[in-house]
Amino acid sequence: MTSTVRLQREPFDAGAEAAKLTRGRDDVGALITFTGICRGTENGEPIAALTLEHYPDMAEAEITRHVAEAATRWPLLGITVIHRYGRITPGENIVLVVTASSHREAAFAAAEFLMDYLRPARHFGNRLRRRAEKPGWPPKLPTIQRRGGGRFDVASVKQRNSRCLLEGNMVPVVLAAIAAVALAAHPASSAEVAYFEVPRGAHPHDVAPAPDGSVWYTAQFQGALGILNPKSGQATQIALGAGSAPHGVIVGPDRAAWITDSGQNAIARFDPATKAVKLFPLPKEFPGANLNTATFDRKGILWFTGQSGVYGRVDPSSGKVEAWKAPKGTGPYGITTTPNGEVWYASLAGDHIAKIDTVSGDALIVSPPKPGVGPRRIWSDSKGLLWVSFWNTGEIGRYDPMNKAWKVWNLPKSKGGCYAIYVDNNDKIWVTDFVANAIIRFDPATEAFESFPSDKRGASVRQLLGRPGEVWGAESGVDRLVVVKD
Repeated sequence: MTSTVRLQREPFDAGAEAAKLTRGRDDVGALITFTGICRGTENGEPIAALTLEHYPDMAEAEITRHVAEAATRWPLLGITVIHRYGRITPGENIVLVVTASSHREAAFAAAEFLMDYLRPARHFGNRLRRRAEKPGWPPKLPTIQRRGGGRFDVASVKQRNSRCLLEGNMVPVVLAAIAAVALAAHPASSAEVAYFEVPRGAHPHDVAPAPDGSVWYTAQFQGALGILNPKSGQATQIALGAGSAPHGVIVGPDRAAWITDSGQNAIARFDPATKAVKLFPLPKEFPGANLNTATFDRKGILWFTGQSGVYGRVDPSSGKVEAWKAPKGTGPYGITTTPNGEVWYASLAGDHIAKIDTVSGDALIVSPPKPGVGPRRIWSDSKGLLWVSFWNTGEIGRYDPMNKAWKVWNLPKSKGGCYAIYVDNNDKIWVTDFVANAIIRFDPATEAFESFPSDKRGASVRQLLGRPGEVWGAESGVDRLVVVKD
């Protein structure tokens, strides 16, 4: 994949930059161009110019990091991001995002993700020069403060969210027609949604409500386990080791946090009492497993998946780690344990679910109801029925192991992007819809959907986990945790 990130004073040619991504290749099926333009008014008053001041120690590195993140989330063929700084007059271009992919869904989603990140002008301060300036104008440029550690404000959907970041003055122009589609799901009137900020740049991936009332999360981009106190809003982070890139976190039967750490290619255990971190490295025959998620069986053995084509187990009492090659290669992602002790995983790239023989380690493949659905995560309800998120098709699948039968429900709005899935203690199904930017609850008894859209675009909730009355998720795209209380 080709990627370009530039910060520059001079204007850019959006058409020429877009053409560079397709020149000499025939595999591009979708090209999305997004241009931000300086508008000529601010709060009804005419503007002579906008000055964007460059933060060179932060800007290019952070934008590059988000470009890399977009490349891991979607199957892209090219990305270009150009952001201007200095004096810009109305009508001039400010920022350009171009994404190329074989399919439009990925190109649209990646462009939106990058523009949502760039829109608040995180690493650029701005001054407006009005045509009829008042004494004392322009004011002193504020300083952008890094968010890290300490206490963070807790915001509710019904409360005002304070904004600490400077707003650039741009009019986004999308060079594509997007039809607005009404969502056929409605928010639950009795539910309350709250958000908790975590250190900026953490990109929290998975969450786990802890036994002491706190909430654990994996700070994937900062190599740490995060601990949120929901009462105070305070978030602290525990470093997991050099090169750490944690993905999943669950609560073990020992009340410790167990983490799949792809950066260290190991399972990590965090003891909340002693604060000690212990690693269980994978066998040397399985380097770069790209560890994803974990579950405990009824005997206290931890089972895990690795998207590079691995699944395995850890015996906490002996420390022994075993791993096997997945029968269809790359893809093992979500994993769950049923009430009767069966362990199942979902394979995204392998396009199947599989039951693991917990004695021999063999995996028995079960094909989905139709090819190409992309099973991503999997969860068992209290009856042993398996609920699966179909990423590629935007569907919820239910597999009955006893009758070997599938049933499928479409998401209310989207035809792709069903990511996380979780079954609560009342056997209600919770999923995340990346396209609708929402958490959705599904009642199997009534087949009714309820939608809880985020109040920030590009939230990207990748996993859900809960305790009675609460369902938690990590908004990896905006560095927040979210909880739905009912």
